[in-house]
Amino acid sequence: MRQETASTTGDVAVHHTEWLPFRLTVRGPAEDVAAFAAAAAGPGVPPWQVDFAAMEEDVFHRLASLYPRTGRLSLEGCRVFAAQLRERTEDRHRQVLVAAEESRARPLDLHALLPVPAAVLALGPDHPDARHWLRTHWGTEELRRVERLSGSAGRRPKGQAEVGFGFFAADAGPASAVRRLARAWPGLQLDLRPAVGTSG
Repeated sequence: MRQETASTTGDVAVHHTEWLPFRLTVRGPAEDVAAFAAAAAGPGVPPWQVDFAAMEEDVFHRLASLYPRTGRLSLEGCRVFAAQLRERTEDRHRQVLVAAEESRARPLDLHALLPVPAAVLALGPDHPDARHWLRTHWGTEELRRVERLSGSAGRRPKGQAEVGFGFFAADAGPASAVRRLARAWPGLQLDLRPAVGTSG
């Protein structure tokens, strides 16, 4: 589970995420399995909106709070540095969004299957309400190291198929997402299990 502890400065909360290994197996008619696999593929990065003005102001105040002690950077220098960092970060964010728009590199993308609403995306990934939406509707806030796995050995009935996905989930498995997907794809069997003997 996510743990929050105070840093040595006493005013910053540090989030420790536990990455838990899971495997999702999808079985059913071959056409349905193929359709699910196609729908599941995506960039793996929801198009979150970022408040770059707030980020710039936060960076400035953090730097300015150090200025009296270090004297290495003037207050004007702090402002210039914060503005330059914002510009570079905004540019990088735009590049990532453009590159991700058509990407199908992630074989299991929860946002592709169960999209985060625009109003939630506008909050940004660190907003408490956004994180609550993810935990409620997905069961987890993020998946990492997602890979498509070959089906299990053994014969299957004619016309049936199977596809597996291995991944690490933040603090908890995507059980809520799997329940919703099972309702949306009634012809498929979705089996979510912890992956034994795997470490993050």
